[in-house]
Amino acid sequence: MKNQLKSITLKTVGLLFLILGPCVGAMAQSSGSNSPYASHPGYINIAENLDLSEIEVNVEINLRANMLRIVSAAARSENPEFADAIKDVQLIQVRVFETNDEQFPQLKAGFDRMNGKMSAANWEPMVRVREEGEDVSIFVLPAEDPNKIEGLAILVLDSTDGVIINIVGNFDMAAIAALGDGLNLDGLDELGNITESGG
Repeated sequence: MKNQLKSITLKTVGLLFLILGPCVGAMAQSSGSNSPYASHPGYINIAENLDLSEIEVNVEINLRANMLRIVSAAARSENPEFADAIKDVQLIQVRVFETNDEQFPQLKAGFDRMNGKMSAANWEPMVRVREEGEDVSIFVLPAEDPNKIEGLAILVLDSTDGVIINIVGNFDMAAIAALGDGLNLDGLDELGNITESGG
């Protein structure tokens, strides 16, 4: 599962770079407590949970609302469902890590902290898989409107790699599948079906 999700994530990164070109580099700067989205309930402060001075980030993307509007406009002709879904997204964070035996305990501790904090807050675990050395979690943060969510988090970890994807905004539950399709996150179409069916 990890290799599949890592491949999907790298496809997502490639898609974003293809659409935005050099703008992505300019938008990959503000993160952590300095992010303008730090007060948003759906935002995950990755730097607060991981010691990034000790753990190398191989891929880092922070796409804000203005850049996502460009993505929406570029995608509208070929994927109008995705274009509509992304209009209510304020931020997409992506981190990809490669680790080794020495760094893995620090990375796992950070992932465990994020899982624990989200579980203790109002985040709802939609998917949790722990098997064969892999740990996969998908959380959603419900909004006041029962048909909307304020955040989506995907955490994937094994002994060599870690992936974090955080989607922040106030968007329809039904939009999850369209977001997964547009961003090449294949597992989100099934998650969208779960949320639409109510369980």
